[in-house]
Amino acid sequence: MHFNPRFDEDTVVFNSTSGGDWQNEERVSMPFHRERVYTIEFVGQYGKIQTLINGVILHDFNERLPSNEIRAIAMDGAVHIHSVIYV
Repeated sequence: MHFNPRFDEDTVVFNSTSGGDWQNEERVSMPFHRERVYTIEFVGQYGKIQTLINGVILHDFNERLPSNEIRAIAMDGAVHIHSVIYV
């Protein structure tokens, strides 16, 4: 799953790739403000990946790839990561 907060568009984009090709984007309103601290959780359950921001559901993304096939978590940009837990 691709999770991409875009401050310039005031939106968060969710997407994934299949065979190297991007699939359909899902967009939600931007919940973030610059220079603030957030807890972001990605919880896989019942064929969905639920994204929570400070414990509040932001979006349910339908799994397009079985969670047992996840091989990497990558983060890029001006972020400070406290911890990453994958269960």
